[in-house]
Amino acid sequence: MRTIISYILFSVSITLSAQESFDKYFTDKVLRFDFMLAGNSEKTFVYPAGMKEEPFWAGSKKNLINPFSSGNFKYDVFDVTGNTLIYSKAFCTLFQEWQTTAEAKTVVI
Repeated sequence: MRTIISYILFSVSITLSAQESFDKYFTDKVLRFDFMLAGNSEKTFVYPAGMKEEPFWAGSKKNLINPFSSGNFKYDVFDVTGNTLIYSKAFCTLFQEWQTTAEAKTVVI
């Protein structure tokens, strides 16, 4: 019984601290960064395509830092001092799947 109560209190405190972090560093808006990928089977280039302010935050307000860092692309957001990681996201794209095709081996860049 003590274990269950301790677990519940621990879970609630983690949830509250995650929410405090979101409220401390973020608003309910998002700056969307659009980009295009180009390259061939050996190289990848990232080209900015635009930025737009979105009117709402569509992601999780609890899990702001990706614990696994799985994916070939990753970005980290730090606080203004640069000492505290406040958000991270890792991901893969379809472009990386295309890079494994025969066509990607014939493209010259």
